[in-house]
Amino acid sequence: VGFGKYAKMTYKELYEEDPTYIKWLRRQSVDGPPSPKAMGLIGYADYLDGSLTPQERLTRIGRQSVGFGKHKNLTIEKLYEDDYDYIQWLCAQESPSMQVYEIIDYAALRKEICDA
Repeated sequence: VGFGKYAKMTYKELYEEDPTYIKWLRRQSVDGPPSPKAMGLIGYADYLDGSLTPQERLTRIGRQSVGFGKHKNLTIEKLYEDDYDYIQWLCAQESPSMQVYEIIDYAALRKEICDA
């Protein structure tokens, strides 16, 4: 990757191990253009994301850890199954954190797949 806390990882390793970091980079670009190295990583992730089916995207997001609060050790999928009321509460937040965005994305994608 060549920058940040993951400087020694490859794009593929980072894409597989910490997709929330890539989402964070994407959201940072609204404050100004990312560095060329960051753009390379974002482009790589966009390409791979675009090749996933909705079900593959759902699985990819669902296997990530929640990472915060009393549910920090659960996967996003398990949280959705065990505490849907909490999911709904998170989705209603006005300024969600990056970690919460992953949960919101999962809930929206799951609804989209189930409604199809």
